Amino acid sequence: MNNLVGWAINNAKSARTEGGLAAAIPFAIWQRQWEVCDLTGNRSLPERIVSLMSSLAERNPEYRTEYLYMDSARLFKQGKFQEALEKSYQALDLSEEASGQAARVHGQIGSCYYQLGNFTAALEHLLGAEGIYSLQGQETKSADILNKISLAFWKKGDYDKALETLERAEAIHRRHDDRRALSVVMHTIGNVLLGRDQTRQAEQYYLKSLEITRAIGNKPLETALLNNLAGVEFRRGSYRKAIELFQQGLALDLLLGNIAGRAKKLNNLGALLATIGKPALALEHILSALELDRQTGNIDGQMAKLGNISSLLLDMGRLKESYEYIEQGVEKARNIGSKAYLSQFLGLRVTLLHRLGDTQLALKDGIEAIEISSAIGNRSNWVRALINMGDVYLDNGNLEKAMECSAQALSIYDQGSLFEIEPEEVYFSRFRALQAAGRVDEGLPYLDKAYRNIIGKAREITDDEGRKYFLEQEPMHRQIIEEWKDFKNNGSTEDGA
Repeated sequence: MNNLVGWAINNAKSARTEGGLAAAIPFAIWQRQWEVCDLTGNRSLPERIVSLMSSLAERNPEYRTEYLYMDSARLFKQGKFQEALEKSYQALDLSEEASGQAARVHGQIGSCYYQLGNFTAALEHLLGAEGIYSLQGQETKSADILNKISLAFWKKGDYDKALETLERAEAIHRRHDDRRALSVVMHTIGNVLLGRDQTRQAEQYYLKSLEITRAIGNKPLETALLNNLAGVEFRRGSYRKAIELFQQGLALDLLLGNIAGRAKKLNNLGALLATIGKPALALEHILSALELDRQTGNIDGQMAKLGNISSLLLDMGRLKESYEYIEQGVEKARNIGSKAYLSQFLGLRVTLLHRLGDTQLALKDGIEAIEISSAIGNRSNWVRALINMGDVYLDNGNLEKAMECSAQALSIYDQGSLFEIEPEEVYFSRFRALQAAGRVDEGLPYLDKAYRNIIGKAREITDDEGRKYFLEQEPMHRQIIEEWKDFKNNGSTEDGA
C-alpha cells in the first residue's frame, strides 16, 4: 500500500509541473489517498497529504476549503478535537451555504462537538448536514450522518430516537449494498442496545459488524468492536476472554496511533483488574486513561473515567478523593446536558454522601437519579439508584422504603438482564430488605441466587490471588458468602459450591 501511495504522490508532483490539469490531478489523487488511509487506519500518511494540499491551497484558493476540512480531519484523528473544531469553522466560513461541501463541514463540526461532550451543538450541526444531503438526494451520505446523529441521541439518553435513526440508516445502506457503512451502523446499534441493557442482542450486532469489518480491513472499527466485545465478556464474568480481547485491541491501537481507543481500553481493563483483586493496578490504568482523554480534550471519555475512579476510590475507603472525582463528573454532566451520565453519577453519589454522613443530600441525589434514569429508560442507572437508596433507608431504619426500593429494583431487573448491574447486587438487596423486615424465609432464595452467581464468576478467574480477593475481600461478595454459609450451617440452603 505504501508503494501505491508513493507512486500516486510522485505522479501528482509530475502533473503539477506540467500545466493544464496541474491542480486538479494531484488534488483528486490526494483525496483518494485520504480515503484509503481512512479505511486502513493509517495515521502517518495523512500528515504528508495535508502538507501537500496546504501548498496547493495557497496557490489555488478554490481548494482552501477542502484543505481546511482535511486538516480538521487530521487533527480529529490525532485526538485534537478543539483544534479540529476551529479548523472546521474556518472551512465553514469559506463554503457555500447548502452545498455538499458545507454539509460535510457541518458533519465534521458535529463530530468535534460530540467528542468535546457538547451533544446539543453536535445534533444541531449533524441535523443540518443531513438536511442538506437529503435535499440534494445524496442518500448514502445522508445515511452516514444519520449514524452520527444516533450517537448524539444515544449520549443524551434518547435511545428510542437513536434506534429509529439507525433503522433509517441501515435500510439505506442495505439498498446500496454498502458493507463498510453497514458494519458501522451495526456497531452503533449494538452500542445503543447496550444502553438499553439488551446485552445479548448487542453482542449479535457486534459480531456481525466484526465479520464485515475484518473482511474489508477496517482496522479502526475493528479495535472499537474488540473493546465492546471485551466489555460484554467482562460483564458476563468471562474474564479470561475479556482480557484477551482488551489486549488485542490495545495492540491494534498502538499500531494505529489511536489515543482515544487506548484510553477506552485502559479504563475498561482497569475496571476488570479491580474486579479480580488488583485495585492499585486498576487505579493506575484508569488514571492513565483519564490523562489521555484530558490531553485530547475528550470530555465524554473523561466522564466515563471520573465515575470509575470515584467508585474505585470509594471501595478503597478513600472517601474524600472519591468525592472530588464524582463532583467533577456531576458538574461536567450538567454542563453538557448528559442525562445518562448525570443519573449515573448522582446514583453513585448516594452511597458516598451517606458514608460521609449527609443522608438527606444522599436521598435527594437518589430521587433525582431515579427521575432522570426512568425518564430516559436507562434501567441500569435506575436500579443502581434504587439499590443505593435502599441501603440508606435500611441504615436509617426505614424498612418500608427499603422494601419498596428493593422490590422495584428486582422488578426492573426481571424485565431483562442489565449491562451495568450485577445480578447478585439486585438479589442481595432484596434479601437484606426482607431479612430486616423479619421475612427471612422469603429472602433466602435471593441470597442463594446471589451466592451462586458469585461462585460461578469466581470459577472464571484463573489468577489465584485475584480469585481469593474476589471471594474473600470484595466487601459485597464477602458479605453474601458469609451470610450464605451461616444459613447453610443452619440447614436453610443447599450446597452450591
